[in-house]
Amino acid sequence: MLDKLRTDFPYFARKCLKIRTKKGDITPLILNKAQVYFYERVQAQLRKIGKVRLVVVKGRQQGLSTVIQGYCFWKTIFNKGVRTYILTHEKESTGNLFGMTKRFYEHFPLKDYMHTKEDSSTSLYFEGRESGYKIGTAGNKAVGRGQTIQLFHGSEAAFWQHASEHAAGILQAIPDEADTFVVFESTANGIGNFFYDKYKDCLEPDSEYELVFIPWYWQAEYSRPIDNNFHVFDEEIDLVEMYGLTKEQLNWRRLKIRELHTTGVDGALKFKQEYPNDAEEAFIATSYDSYLDVVRIKKAMAYNEFIEPYGALILGVDPSGSGKDKTGFAMRRGRQLIKAWTLQTTDTMEVVGAVVNILKEYNIDYAFVDKIGVGAGVYDRLREMGYANKVLSVSASEAATNNNLYHNLRAEMWARTKEWLEDEPVSLPDDPQLLNQLVSVGYKANSKGALLMESKEDIKKDGRPSPDLADAVTYTFAKPVNMESSTTIQYPKKMGIC
Repeated sequence: MLDKLRTDFPYFARKCLKIRTKKGDITPLILNKAQVYFYERVQAQLRKIGKVRLVVVKGRQQGLSTVIQGYCFWKTIFNKGVRTYILTHEKESTGNLFGMTKRFYEHFPLKDYMHTKEDSSTSLYFEGRESGYKIGTAGNKAVGRGQTIQLFHGSEAAFWQHASEHAAGILQAIPDEADTFVVFESTANGIGNFFYDKYKDCLEPDSEYELVFIPWYWQAEYSRPIDNNFHVFDEEIDLVEMYGLTKEQLNWRRLKIRELHTTGVDGALKFKQEYPNDAEEAFIATSYDSYLDVVRIKKAMAYNEFIEPYGALILGVDPSGSGKDKTGFAMRRGRQLIKAWTLQTTDTMEVVGAVVNILKEYNIDYAFVDKIGVGAGVYDRLREMGYANKVLSVSASEAATNNNLYHNLRAEMWARTKEWLEDEPVSLPDDPQLLNQLVSVGYKANSKGALLMESKEDIKKDGRPSPDLADAVTYTFAKPVNMESSTTIQYPKKMGIC
């Protein structure tokens, strides 16, 4: 039995850990769906890289802090020389989380064999094992410095004060060794903060951090009975199709939206922050009004039925020279975005070479190249090389076809992309970076009421990713194109252009 307790955390939690429920009862910790999923992701990462580096985006009251605390308690009491550090966003949360750990210890069946040599409001150390806990509040600067930590739990990291200083100190205290554990978890609190940066880091292919997202509808208690008159609204149909929500879950969602709606607060947006369907949705809801709908994009990325490949094969290119931005490429034929990717390019000729290789490899029919900045040189050189019949220039700032509806061509291209996305079926690559960039661009109306898209400069200033991929996608809608072999239009059917 002791061996099973040491090696099987769900069994250990069920047999040894006691929690206080929402009703105030003291009961065993039996892992719910969200908690099981978190533990499985921990185990998967241990098998993959030998340590744990996770960023958890979640809704409210889903038990993630509880399972993380339970896991840290399990690892601390059964191993020698393990130091666990917990950092919370406010004093009340500090007391609640450490109170949870103290409760684990008070009700631990083997407590008589695990004596403490230090037991205070901020620390708990076990005699003879040199293992223990320490907890801090992010309101205090320089916590966690001057010690070595094996297990770290950053709770509600989106709300930390002095987040960068804490990260610098704590992460330096954690050795890059096997079995070390670093988890940042939080509900979203907008963009341009430490937690959002950690989330973005998870999307990079070379990052050791992985994203764990816990949707609200995994909670069995987040449902409400319905009567025979219950009707699914049009705006809820996509939620049912994409996430499989039941009518009872929709009814609970409606109730929460009404509860969250107050003067100056949109209940639907607040719900997305507190109870998100997707990580992207949680950050968007607290920061800006995304032009493209995340649910539509997710549906297109999940669409796996056959789509007839008709019309021209179009390449969109958003060139970049030196600097942090990357050159974005997007390849689309008809209703399918076949591929979208970026390259780190350093000069004009490197971009030219990349475009030429793509034109040849994929037999591209038309390529739209942004000619602003470094793109002007790219466009001119491609025409000199004999690609004038295939390579067309795009200037996002030039006048739109309809300047009553669109501030400029950039706004018109985004509008065409949106109509294409909404004219189902449509297919997108299942790429988290593409998703993140497609929803990173906000919008508003100009002084004449025409659509005006948020500038790249404002997007990056706000801490969001540069939409290199997303802009490349919109360039595939820069101008109507025809091919003799085409029998079906390129653009959405209702737009009447091909």
